Amino acid sequence: MRLWRPYRRFRGMRQHGLAEVEVRGIEHVQDAMAEGYGVLITPNHPTHADPFVLVEASERLGTPFYFMTAWQVFAMTHRLGRRVLRQHGAFSIDREGHDLKAFRQAVGILQHQPHPLVVFPEGEVFHLNDRVMPFRRGAATMALRAARRSGRPVACVPCGMKFQFVDDPMPRLLGVIGRVEKRLGWTPSSDTPVPRRLQRIASEVLLRMELQHFGEARNGPLRRRQSDLLSALLTKLEARHGCSASTGTIPERVKQLRRRVISAIETSADREQHARLRADLDELFLVMQLFSYPTDYLTGQPSVERIAETLDKLEEDLLGVRTARRRGVRRAIVTFGEPVIAGPFDSSPGAARPLTDLLQNRVQGLVDEINAPSSLPLAPAAHLQPFAEELSTVSLAG
Repeated sequence: MRLWRPYRRFRGMRQHGLAEVEVRGIEHVQDAMAEGYGVLITPNHPTHADPFVLVEASERLGTPFYFMTAWQVFAMTHRLGRRVLRQHGAFSIDREGHDLKAFRQAVGILQHQPHPLVVFPEGEVFHLNDRVMPFRRGAATMALRAARRSGRPVACVPCGMKFQFVDDPMPRLLGVIGRVEKRLGWTPSSDTPVPRRLQRIASEVLLRMELQHFGEARNGPLRRRQSDLLSALLTKLEARHGCSASTGTIPERVKQLRRRVISAIETSADREQHARLRADLDELFLVMQLFSYPTDYLTGQPSVERIAETLDKLEEDLLGVRTARRRGVRRAIVTFGEPVIAGPFDSSPGAARPLTDLLQNRVQGLVDEINAPSSLPLAPAAHLQPFAEELSTVSLAG
């Protein structure tokens, strides 16, 4: 990995504006490894830059990490890029199917390997750095399975990441919000405060969805209207595909439905049915988009980071950009917390759910700790110089 370090840091800066990484709590990982435990790291997943941050942390630790990576990342990457991913410990998983090969590989790492395994339990990038979204049970299930099969305890290490701008991204953000307003058919309202403009955009998008799916606009607070629309879409699709009423989280319900729909597509030869099933997949994608916009995320005096995250999502969802563009230079803080030990006797059928919830709460707590005012000092320019010098050299060489 050291061979790729200059190129990796150059990519991190060029694509994501990542200029500095601060690592905290690394002793929790060191201690778990020293005990001979399997180590599962469960970070939040707020940005596309997260793997760059964790690889940097692995170098500070002095040991490589394995990364469970969505197959789409490999599919969208050129041949050399896929080689680089594998050399950094990444292996592919199909999150929507029953990818037993990837599951067994992950369990095998936790059973036998000395190096930590990184799994993002949120399942995807939500662009919500201050709010940890519901964890899926897969990571906890892997840890419990590995501990039960080998008798080797698995240390589940919660990990919180936070990104902060060290320059002013607002000029770029104003350009994005103007393009979004034009996409909605409006003239950009440059005299209106940005949070109010974003609230107006959210109201308009929700109204258009209600007209499409209900045939009318609904009244009431945004949060209730959003919840009603999500419930209506999921209930309709679950009834259509024979899913029992679920008490799981929205991502879990969507995952179950996607599996049903994809299975139906693979077994059906009827062209019209294919079209209907594809439309159902589009609606499930819409559900996850809608779910990823908490209506209270921009209330009060939102930080520039929250504004930027919301515009990142709008750029991807409304403007069709595959990955939101870089807005400015950022620092990242990654902190590892006290591990939760999954032992060989934690074998009850429902053990994965409480472990999942505990890890989610621990990760949210770590993010909250980072967000404490005393935890986010302003970065002096000199503090960025070592990265900047190396990146400049790579840029000239490239």
